[in-house]
Amino acid sequence: MKKKYFKVIIFVLLLFLFCTIRAEGIEVPTIPSGELSSCEEILGHDLAAIVKAGITIIQIVGAIIAIVKGMMVLIPPVLAKDADALKKASKTLVSLAIILIVIFLFRSILMFLGNILDFDTSCI
Repeated sequence: MKKKYFKVIIFVLLLFLFCTIRAEGIEVPTIPSGELSSCEEILGHDLAAIVKAGITIIQIVGAIIAIVKGMMVLIPPVLAKDADALKKASKTLVSLAIILIVIFLFRSILMFLGNILDFDTSCI
């Protein structure tokens, strides 16, 4: 299990380095300043509101699912007083906690990547 987390951490670090280092001569595609410049102008007011609401709904529903799943995993071993099952349940709970953190940071991660790549993230 530790190898899995180590690989994920290395992947995230490499992705971060790849996103932050810009090679000479490579241009990130942007919209010219004379044309549509903001995310809301590109998507329209209604679609931008739908995107914001969709991300919020994903965060809320994902958190509820993770919490309910965590309770369903943890309650049977606690009631049965089984140490091995409780140990397996705790590993599952750690995975669910990591997923929950990613869900809560989803909007921030998208805004971070948008800022690195010089994209307008006002509709996120």
